[in-house]
Amino acid sequence: MTTETFYEYIANVFYPWLLKENIHFPIVLYLDKHSSHVTIPLVSFCREKKIELISLYPNATHIIQPLDVALFHPFKDLWRKTVPKWKLENETFRLKKEQFPAVLKKKLKLEATGKAKLPSAGTSDDWWKAQLEKEQQRINIKEEKAAKKKMVQEEKKIEEKEKFKVV
Repeated sequence: MTTETFYEYIANVFYPWLLKENIHFPIVLYLDKHSSHVTIPLVSFCREKKIELISLYPNATHIIQPLDVALFHPFKDLWRKTVPKWKLENETFRLKKEQFPAVLKKKLKLEATGKAKLPSAGTSDDWWKAQLEKEQQRINIKEEKAAKKKMVQEEKKIEEKEKFKVV
């Protein structure tokens, strides 16, 4: 998504829908930190129209959007595997817009017949526990990498100082 398409969506689709549905203003619109979501023209438009923009913590979308993690992400992974296979079977380099519905329909039929499976999110408690564990693992790995990087940098500094030491 580009900054222009997001702005156009808010100005030409979302805002008119709010008016049509007689939504009381001001409203709050939560956004992730994607660069296309926070621009000066968008912020100005939203202020003028009494739409309060709240940016969520970076890289936390998966915690806040269960559907994104439980359904869309696994489906996207499945789709990423489907398209190259379809290209090979049809001896083509591109999946054209006109072909997209047929490929999607075929994939959904496989899902419905059980020949291919999207992962189940399990119970909501299990799902949340799993997400928290994944997030903690991700944070731990990130912290470990940062610590290793810092240690390597400090070792390099020590080596540099020792090179210039006068004996």
